[in-house]
Amino acid sequence: MNEQPRVHVLACGVLAADLRALAPKIPVRLTFDFLPGKLHATPHELRRRLQERIDAVSAAGTADVIAIGYGLCGRGTVGLHARGVPLRVPKTHDCIALFLGSDAAYQEQFARCPGTYYVSAGWVQEGMGSASAVASPVETGAGVPGASGVCPPDDADGLGGQYGAENAQAIRQFMDSWKRNYSRAAFIDTGIGNTHHARIAQAMAQENGWAYEALRGSPDVLAAVLTPTPDPRVCDVPPGMVTAFDAVSRSLTARTPAGAAGTRPQPAPPPARITRTQRTGYGLGIDAGGTYTDAAVFDWAERRVVAKAKAPTTHWDYAIGIGGALDLLPPELLRQVNEVAVSTTLATNAIVEGRGQRVGLLLMPPAGDDGLERISHRPMRVVPGQMAIDGTELAPTDLDAAARVARELVAAEHVRAFAVTGYASSVNPAHELAVMQAVKAATGLPVTCGHEVSALLDYRVRAETAALNARIIPCLEAFLERLHASLSARGITAPAMIVRSDGSLMNVRTAAERPVETLLSGPAASVAGARFLCEAPDALVLDIGGTTSDTAVLHNGVVRIDPDGARVGHWRTHVQALAVRTIGLGGDSEVRQDAHGWHVGPQRVWPVCRLDEAAGADAAAACLAWVQTHAGAEAGSQVICARMPGSANAESLGGLDDRRQMILRLLDAGPMTISRLVHETRCLRQGFLGIELLVERQLVRFFGFTPTDALHIQGQLAMWNTDYARRYAEAIGAAEQLDAEAVSRRVIDQVEYKLAHELLMTRMADCCDEKGLDHDHGALARALLDRGLGRVRDGLGVAFDLGVPVIGIGAPAAFLLPAAAGLLRAEVIIPRDGDVANAVGAITSQVRVERQVVIVPDELGRLHVNGLPGAPTFIEMDEAQAFAGQELTRWVLRLAREAGAIDPEATLSSDDRIVDAADGVTVFLGRTLRAVAAGGI
Repeated sequence: MNEQPRVHVLACGVLAADLRALAPKIPVRLTFDFLPGKLHATPHELRRRLQERIDAVSAAGTADVIAIGYGLCGRGTVGLHARGVPLRVPKTHDCIALFLGSDAAYQEQFARCPGTYYVSAGWVQEGMGSASAVASPVETGAGVPGASGVCPPDDADGLGGQYGAENAQAIRQFMDSWKRNYSRAAFIDTGIGNTHHARIAQAMAQENGWAYEALRGSPDVLAAVLTPTPDPRVCDVPPGMVTAFDAVSRSLTARTPAGAAGTRPQPAPPPARITRTQRTGYGLGIDAGGTYTDAAVFDWAERRVVAKAKAPTTHWDYAIGIGGALDLLPPELLRQVNEVAVSTTLATNAIVEGRGQRVGLLLMPPAGDDGLERISHRPMRVVPGQMAIDGTELAPTDLDAAARVARELVAAEHVRAFAVTGYASSVNPAHELAVMQAVKAATGLPVTCGHEVSALLDYRVRAETAALNARIIPCLEAFLERLHASLSARGITAPAMIVRSDGSLMNVRTAAERPVETLLSGPAASVAGARFLCEAPDALVLDIGGTTSDTAVLHNGVVRIDPDGARVGHWRTHVQALAVRTIGLGGDSEVRQDAHGWHVGPQRVWPVCRLDEAAGADAAAACLAWVQTHAGAEAGSQVICARMPGSANAESLGGLDDRRQMILRLLDAGPMTISRLVHETRCLRQGFLGIELLVERQLVRFFGFTPTDALHIQGQLAMWNTDYARRYAEAIGAAEQLDAEAVSRRVIDQVEYKLAHELLMTRMADCCDEKGLDHDHGALARALLDRGLGRVRDGLGVAFDLGVPVIGIGAPAAFLLPAAAGLLRAEVIIPRDGDVANAVGAITSQVRVERQVVIVPDELGRLHVNGLPGAPTFIEMDEAQAFAGQELTRWVLRLAREAGAIDPEATLSSDDRIVDAADGVTVFLGRTLRAVAAGGI
């Protein structure tokens, strides 16, 4: 017959009675070693004493297994080393769970009554008095006057004689204050026959006005610890290993000694690249940019651009500029196009210019929110209904009130659409959906819900994003109608897709519902084009356009998403966008002079070399002759104004004052400088002309000297009239006796310096902790650049090595970037067809949808799936992750199909947020699951 295994028990004294009563039922040879109670209050001491006993038993060889009769107990059992004998430790929080039979039973009681004061026979016999379920100023009742349920007689505690009667009373009240944390006393009957101890709990309940309850305990976990067979409720620690706290499961686990302080899961592997759907035939990419509209026909079989064109962007009607670019492409190619993708700045311009319909914002804020003034949108109204941060309903929504408020806004504020946003709607959108239905039924007007445009926190930003979206819906709808007409007129029947701010595509139906997602469509398309045209996985991308220059960073072929969302003017949104830096510097940036010197940008004007496009050759020549005659005048007053080709004449325009009508009549005869208009209209000064309104209404253009003109003078460009550029440069350089060559060189030098500065700032921000840089790291970059170029010589030498190449795209890039990057000794890549990279990026992009949810534990260890409305609560992480992963994958696949993807595929990745707490123990804060679905069009 095999001998029974020898199990040595190291346990807290409060378990002594229960363990001895259980011993005859366990088929092992048991020996006991009980430590005094209250050691859970000093985890370091508990760990030290346990390790001492473990080492002694291991050295003596008197046991086959050491069973530990403690739970986590303040993490006092974390870091115990198994020497030559294996350890068995219960996976419970503390002794309350051991008495009740499981952590689940403990959690159930906590959920029912968090403020419970527990009493058991073992606690009483050990002299502990009670056990506490929640933290209090006093850890337990032991040693607290009155904790036993007996009120001390007058000054029996000696406090009055020591501190005086009045002070003694205050001290006693403070020492009794722990009782206010509780509302129930419970006796745990573990079945060992000592039920008379229940009277202690009953007396405490009666004295303090608490409820009383008797709870049935269970020896199941203790029996599992004493029985040396595998059990999921017990942590087995083989010799040579150590106990560690698993932050994810919030329980003990066994690790190698290097992981003694805690365990940190390995980073989740990057998601597998999604296989791209095979695309065939011809695709048409269009980018309606700030200055030019690009169009490119892409052959998928040869994977190259087979035709491309540019035309001026017509901001008053983008479809006209798109049609102008398409008319420069071979018609026979256009008729074979089976895919169309468009990027546009329409949404950005509409928001900045204040265009769109009037929107009423309906809010359901959290209780006590006093920050509504930080929401800039008006009109705004609050409707009843409140959610907790986890999506639990605190107060029901009043749908009658919502309908009444909506009707009032229509009547009094003339709103034509609504945005509805509630606190925690990204977790539970039930209130938003109900209010949306009520408002639609009451008014018949469209409604945008906050959860539809953002799944991020900060409901105020979500509200602004929803309101912006609702506002510009008519603008994009009109654009899409005109786009369809322009394509159809040229025999293009393929459905059009629109580029999102994150570089992915969506169909026109989705774009019409969520136009706000196109805010940074243009920069996103440019980065996508650079990534497609080049084989450099790590690089800086610099897109130099007519108005702005955009910089982004490629890491492993991927551009980082801006976690703060897209910003437009002073509006912060939750629109997912690529992390792109933008400065007001481009080929058409205005060159101006003032007392501080020469400046390039950020204002945009038309290059003077193109003046005859607005005025004809004779009128342009006459205007430039006048400029030369008046050379040396204030530079800003020499900006030339010209009528916009095809715009209405002054007589047919209403709503303009007499001065603006006069300006239009003067410009009908030919272009004039601002200084001459001031003279002809007898205006006191330039600021009183009011010509900016005529520019906004697309009736007048400004012409001036630009980097494009400088490149013509330098002989690098020959697209337009170089003589115009030269004559104008001589006029603005006359005050400093600079000829045209010197003016153009000065301008190009400044452009190259500013581009180098932007590249250096982008690289510094990418490689360094921006918070650790100087507050104005733009000034820091300038200081470094000036020393690296030898402009400042103060003993500090700087040499540059960006470490990655710079991909230049946009028409001016080939002329301006090489020298700018050369200042930083950086390799430059100018890809073929980089001048239409935005259009290439549009057509080569995919439909891509990304969503995420977060699994977070509560104080009981229960797991909540935030981001999936209606998700159940879980106990096991595996179950929570399986549910969340499945639902998240279904969600993104559905969204991808709705956006126009054909046979989309999905990938799933996870990332744990774990922080280091005191004593080197790690704490699990949550697990983020991200799903990406992508597919061709």
